[in-house]
Amino acid sequence: MTEIERHDPDRWREAAVVGVQQPSVPEGVAAIQIWARTAQAAAELVERLVDSPFVPDAFRPRIDPRATLEQRHEARQIAIATATAAVLYGGEIGLSPMQALANVIVIKGKPSLYADTMVALVQAAGHEIWTEEVTDARAIVCGRRVGSQHVERVAFTMERARKAGYVAQNKKYHDDPQSMLYARAASTVCRRTAPEVLKGIPVVEELWDQGDGSPPPAERTAQRATRPRSAAVRALPAPTASSAPVEAAGPPPLPGEDGYDQPAPPESLSLITSAQQKKLHATLADLNCADRDRGLRLVGVIVGRPVESTKELTKDETTGLIDTLAQMTAESVADLIADESEPSPEDLAAINAEAAAQTAENATR
Repeated sequence: MTEIERHDPDRWREAAVVGVQQPSVPEGVAAIQIWARTAQAAAELVERLVDSPFVPDAFRPRIDPRATLEQRHEARQIAIATATAAVLYGGEIGLSPMQALANVIVIKGKPSLYADTMVALVQAAGHEIWTEEVTDARAIVCGRRVGSQHVERVAFTMERARKAGYVAQNKKYHDDPQSMLYARAASTVCRRTAPEVLKGIPVVEELWDQGDGSPPPAERTAQRATRPRSAAVRALPAPTASSAPVEAAGPPPLPGEDGYDQPAPPESLSLITSAQQKKLHATLADLNCADRDRGLRLVGVIVGRPVESTKELTKDETTGLIDTLAQMTAESVADLIADESEPSPEDLAAINAEAAAQTAENATR
């Protein structure tokens, strides 16, 4: 059996058209017809699974609680189409439908894979991939094509990532440097060792480095459009604690950088604690905001910037946020979220000033 025969990602397609008599048509047209039937079979499979917990959140329907039946149906069809595309794309590189749903990650329209998935596909095709070294400073990964004695050896260092601007762009180099360095080295080795297996698909971590994934907090704040202040926002209680954004502290320095041995940043700029997170989630649930999208929308309106995860909040932000939520009711929250406009920085400052004036007036009574 040859190398190409061992790695045959087209086999899964043939199963979808067993028993179908092929018409006498040109080869290219026949291939399109087979692909179309495969896509239909994939869509039927996805439709049965899309509402199940086995489908990742990225491919499940995103339905607003206020949506009409028609809007709910449309959201479900979009989810099915997106998941079907992932299944088809995964099939092209040798993943089963369930593996494709779990491992194909779409970042701004670009299908991508995690480095571990790339390594698994290349090894399944008979090639060798092994790790020589992984530290916080560098990762060295090697690969050898089946039947060849040539060894591909790739080293990806923190210094290289820093010079390329990846460290400033992607905070995971601070949080988990070994995983990031390994991912970049391993994905490069896989592409060099067996390009026909991966067919040019990028690695997730590479897209993060290029800024094609979720932008860092500072960028998200700068990208927010200024909108008119709504009546619901004008009536919003202001946070009682400082709302300094987390990016003001900057990322922690890495080994070898100036200031590595300096004291940690002030406590007021540290991130939300686990105890605060539990209390915040419980408070949101009491206000009928247990749904993630609904809760984050409310949090973003109160703190004055888009929030993609409560983990990016500071301790002071969270303290003020919890105090503000404690003064609200489920009805006021519903009115606030129904009006989807967000306060601009000027509006938020006006809200805080009004709240401070009211507090001062109450103190003199």
